Amino acid sequence: MSTRPYALVGATMIACVIVAQAGYCAYGQCLSPPAAWSGSSAGLRVRLVSDRAVSRMPLATKPVDVAKDVPWGEPDGGLQTRLRADAKVFAAGEPILVTVEVRNLAKKTLHYHMPQVAINGRIEVKDAAGRRVPYVYGSAQTMNPLQSLELGQERVLDAVDLADYYFLRKPGTYTARWPGAKAWGAMTAAFEGMPKPQPDTDLPLTNTFGFRVLSSDRVTPFDLALGVLLESCPKEWLICAAPPVSRLGRPGPQWSRVPCRSYRLEHRDMYRDGRLDRLQIHPITLHLALEKAVEEPWDLDMEEEKRRTEYIGRGPLGHVYLEPIHQSAIKHWPSVGADIARCMKLTRATEVPGQKPAAQL
Repeated sequence: MSTRPYALVGATMIACVIVAQAGYCAYGQCLSPPAAWSGSSAGLRVRLVSDRAVSRMPLATKPVDVAKDVPWGEPDGGLQTRLRADAKVFAAGEPILVTVEVRNLAKKTLHYHMPQVAINGRIEVKDAAGRRVPYVYGSAQTMNPLQSLELGQERVLDAVDLADYYFLRKPGTYTARWPGAKAWGAMTAAFEGMPKPQPDTDLPLTNTFGFRVLSSDRVTPFDLALGVLLESCPKEWLICAAPPVSRLGRPGPQWSRVPCRSYRLEHRDMYRDGRLDRLQIHPITLHLALEKAVEEPWDLDMEEEKRRTEYIGRGPLGHVYLEPIHQSAIKHWPSVGADIARCMKLTRATEVPGQKPAAQL
């Protein structure tokens, strides 16, 4: 019989719902928390991202006089969009909060579908040399409901922390621009018995917003590890490292909770045939912990046993754990284990799949 203690399923979600009902939070993003929420408690972190909820749904129409000095993009089809922030200089490792807005300049009400703004790397972030900054948040499908915007109205499409979505830890000058979104075009067809919906409108591209990132001591070992992986991994592999809900996590189902972050390496052709329900090339997952975890005494179930991680060594940035690597991933990256051990400068490494000596990446 398993000796593993039971945990409250969905506790994090329940906490978010309670907070949202209190008017402080939506979708895990804090609106205007009381001062007592400024830190962390029991592993739950609440981050103040802006004065608006970060949500897939449209936010309340905002006053016209906000951020008058930030130019809008060129109007198209009666709509105009803008990407703005309340500052243009940020310290590396601190939030880079930006808002993407739309306004209606036409003489009638227009309709559009809620677009993807930052998710899936939609915002074009470039460095001073014009190179795209790596997107590190991961991919997702979204719901895109039809919305209406009356004459003269402005609305927030999304408010995000660019530092969560892109690797913006290196000092330098950057630009950000949202390319807009095309009308769906499928709105002309109506379902039987349902009223014909309104046609939707293209959302035009925004202005180009320029900003600077300065060197600072806020860059963490997790940030440095992400930078190492981005520089070391083969170009066919993408790094996904969305910020965790809690600073504490398990670097595998059999380990104790420690300050930890997970990195998921995805091949660009992982869904080669376009089917999201069938992986062609399985991802590779590793965990970096600032403290060495202790193996817990409980038994693992069948699914957890498949994700049992291997401790592969300690490096300057922390302790590294690697989840079992699928043969489809080893086929496309035969030396993955050795390469990770080398780029993370691990002093102890066990034999794991793909640890044969590798050619230079």
